[in-house]
Amino acid sequence: MLRKNLTCIALVICPLVGFSQSHKESGIIKLEPLGTLNLSDVPEFGVSIKTQEIAQPIFKRIDGEKQQPTVTTKPNQKFAKKAGPDPVIGFAFSAQSPSGTPLDNNIAISNSGKILSAVNTTIRVYDSLGTIVYGRSLAAIANQLGTLNRTFDPHVLYDPEEDRFILVFLNGSDHTNTNVIVGFSASNDPAGTWNFYKIPGNTESEEWWSDYPFIGLSKNELFISVLLWKDGDTGWDTDAVDENIWQINKHKGYAGDSLETVQYHGLTVSGKPLWNIRPVNMGDKLYGPDFYLLSNRPKDQQNDSIFIIHISGEIGDPNRTLSIDIAKANQPYGLQPNVTQLGGRRLRTNYCDIHEAYRLADKIYFVGNSIDFQTGRPGIAVGRIDELGQSPSVNLTVFGVDSIDLCYPSIAYAGAGWPDQSAAVLCLHNSENAYPGSSVFLMDRDFQASNLVRLYEGEGAMNILSGDSLERWGDYTGAQRRFSNPGEVWVAGSFGRSNATSQTWIAQILNTDPQLGLAPQTKSFEYSLFPNPGSTAKLRFKLEAAQELNFIVRDMQGKTVLQKKAFLTAGEQELTLLQDLQSAVYTVEVYSGAQLLLSDKFVSP
Repeated sequence: MLRKNLTCIALVICPLVGFSQSHKESGIIKLEPLGTLNLSDVPEFGVSIKTQEIAQPIFKRIDGEKQQPTVTTKPNQKFAKKAGPDPVIGFAFSAQSPSGTPLDNNIAISNSGKILSAVNTTIRVYDSLGTIVYGRSLAAIANQLGTLNRTFDPHVLYDPEEDRFILVFLNGSDHTNTNVIVGFSASNDPAGTWNFYKIPGNTESEEWWSDYPFIGLSKNELFISVLLWKDGDTGWDTDAVDENIWQINKHKGYAGDSLETVQYHGLTVSGKPLWNIRPVNMGDKLYGPDFYLLSNRPKDQQNDSIFIIHISGEIGDPNRTLSIDIAKANQPYGLQPNVTQLGGRRLRTNYCDIHEAYRLADKIYFVGNSIDFQTGRPGIAVGRIDELGQSPSVNLTVFGVDSIDLCYPSIAYAGAGWPDQSAAVLCLHNSENAYPGSSVFLMDRDFQASNLVRLYEGEGAMNILSGDSLERWGDYTGAQRRFSNPGEVWVAGSFGRSNATSQTWIAQILNTDPQLGLAPQTKSFEYSLFPNPGSTAKLRFKLEAAQELNFIVRDMQGKTVLQKKAFLTAGEQELTLLQDLQSAVYTVEVYSGAQLLLSDKFVSP
């Protein structure tokens, strides 16, 4: 009998050749509240708000009463179509339309079904049937907080543990007036009382201003990443960029206390700045105390580098550090071309940047813009980072369709807990034969793509910037799971209107996989996991042929405590996986390539 002992091995990630990293970091900065507002008492300012601005919903529910969206197959995809389900549209409606461009859609939904929708000039509160409950402009909120001008780039989040909302937007667009406005709801009513704070958009003596924020939550903290430009720069004609990362105690924000923050900036790898940094959000739950952010090379024609930024502890932890790892993808991403609308008007597609990411167990899932090298059109980069915190690797592919342009994606977890990897991906679509609209596809529990489903076809071409050769198609979209309902995700995208403007489209996405939340189907595999319960985990099985197997053991939180590959000859096997185990329940998984051979529980008393 062949016996092999598999034990935990501490991996040291060695720097790549020429790889150096640096960053600057502040001490704890305390910010006093800017103001406490009951949003329902805020008078409108500067714009006219319609009391009823939503259209009749097009899709009632999943009862087939109305025609369902178009399904677009993918004949030229790197993804192989599996038997996994396509997304089902439960309920959908048109929402607010801003006075400017681009829309910058974002969305948050509470467990009770309250929807907070944000675009570049306004926020709206809807119920889950699309009825508008509340609406104000960002300018109206800013006007109540002081002399704040040019409000833009909102982001919203729902905190499922605290049952609260967070709103972040910017004001000012040069170094003299730039600020990041942060709001924490004092209750679960997004139309009620909020505590607001002002973070300076420029903390240096140089002429920097803050743009393009993204936000993420851990169990106890809020993270905001904000792009920094020099006055007058656009990003396309300069490499003078920087990024602020703000780490914030969220509980003090909910309570309206003095806000504790830490600032990181000046992040570089091999002397080149990291920018367009994205916080890694919650997948199935909030994680902490450590937190991750991602970045890449957003202007490169082709690259395979993904940068993993790890903040190891919370504010006040004397051992807190920021470190940067480089993970190489199995295939490249690259800068996508601008595209042409039906009728000839051009659309801007921006950078090949990462747009959204979330954590599930010890993996990170993300989406971003990229060229589809197979079709030459814009596609959606979909990636998974494995072996987080050990020796990370990136499984990346580009979802694209040979006749459709896809851009500005967002992603949300659509499963029911590890090892279900289901996700919903929203993106904007365009082609020479169809006006700009919104589409969605699912990644199934094995993280394989469904067909593309078009949520809403545009009604007309966008033509807002009449003096410009490129229309602002979008900067980002929004997707968030409803944490109380596994398999339910709400998304906010946009579509072109017949009057040459654009409007928000909100939809409920349902994952109807009958295997929702269950482990991937295992191949017939006889084994014995013993002694169970016990303090030592042993595995006995027989192989008909020699092969390489991947052994993974996870704790109750989904954290990997053992991952090791071993090539075994044919015959009887008896392996010691772990010894001297702490009292807990563990999950033991064995893979042959992508095929799951076993998934079982082991109890250590």
